[in-house]
Amino acid sequence: MYIWIGLLLNENCEKKIRDVCRNINKKYLVNEQSFTLPQHISLKTSFFSNDYKKIIEFISDLYDNEEKTSLIVQNITMLSNKVIWLDMLETNQLREMHNYLNKELNSKFNIPLSGLDGEKFQFHSTLFQELGENKKIVSLYNDLKGKMKCPFNIEIDRVCIGLSEIGKVGTYRVIKEIKLKQKH
Repeated sequence: MYIWIGLLLNENCEKKIRDVCRNINKKYLVNEQSFTLPQHISLKTSFFSNDYKKIIEFISDLYDNEEKTSLIVQNITMLSNKVIWLDMLETNQLREMHNYLNKELNSKFNIPLSGLDGEKFQFHSTLFQELGENKKIVSLYNDLKGKMKCPFNIEIDRVCIGLSEIGKVGTYRVIKEIKLKQKH
């Protein structure tokens, strides 16, 4: 199974972002396959493992006592006219979470780094991806930049684990959510 791990935006933040995206997309009608999962910031590139039940248990234990946090969306970015995402301001906490996952998944389950993991990993929240017509995508992107003024804060209240048999966007299903604790 392919495994995905992400920090989930609280429902209020997700609703605001998705409402803006859906309203703008009424004009462009691009694929909304990114919305098959909750709005999230991935903690690691998704990966394949036959030990997915043990990995889910490990991740659940790892984040069981983690606290809620807030993050800053610093920009909206378009990559190669194919992906539009929210750039997250990197924090020490995010980098440490990513690095720790990489280290522990490798040592406990022999999960190697993907080409995007490690110090090059960019924390982001995808809005649209694998889009078609360039002119339409650029216009949608410009409209998004006009409606979502950056920087802005988002609240994170859960860690989520998803699975897919084939590892393609749109095929993952959420199988577990871990509620984060209130800050003391």
